[in-house]
Amino acid sequence: MVDSTGDLRRYLIEPYVGVSAYAFDTPLEQFLAAEVTPERIERQADATFVQFKACQCIFDSSSRLREVSLIPGSCVAEMRGQEILRVGPEGPVLDLSSLLKWDPEPREEVGFLVFFGLGLWTTGFHDGDEAQLSLGAFRRGAFDDMIDARVWRPEERPSDDDCD
Repeated sequence: MVDSTGDLRRYLIEPYVGVSAYAFDTPLEQFLAAEVTPERIERQADATFVQFKACQCIFDSSSRLREVSLIPGSCVAEMRGQEILRVGPEGPVLDLSSLLKWDPEPREEVGFLVFFGLGLWTTGFHDGDEAQLSLGAFRRGAFDDMIDARVWRPEERPSDDDCD
């Protein structure tokens, strides 16, 4: 989505700290008091989902910000002074090579890559599943249940011939 100036929303990801002004562990009520009105709020037993045009903020069962999921095609994301998510001529582009340089052993489980060294997860980009494109940042401990998942290697990426 494009903001009122005609530019894509830009987010700065700080590993295990937050995404732009969204600091991990911020209480939900404090977050809602300081933020513009979300498009939607969905409360479930173990989480609350706060939806905006370019991202979704997910709060844990104790109402503290656990993760921020960015919506590819609606925003640009930077980390360590480098653009890691952008919109190209054919859609969203993730700089997977930089992520792998910074954290060469992401864990893979159920179609998700989790970069524990960066506090990031991604889906869809590494396996060519365009319906699942997403990038998220999380606080420490949020994905610890995947820490023993198998290490993913770039050579496992499907070729263009495999995507037919």
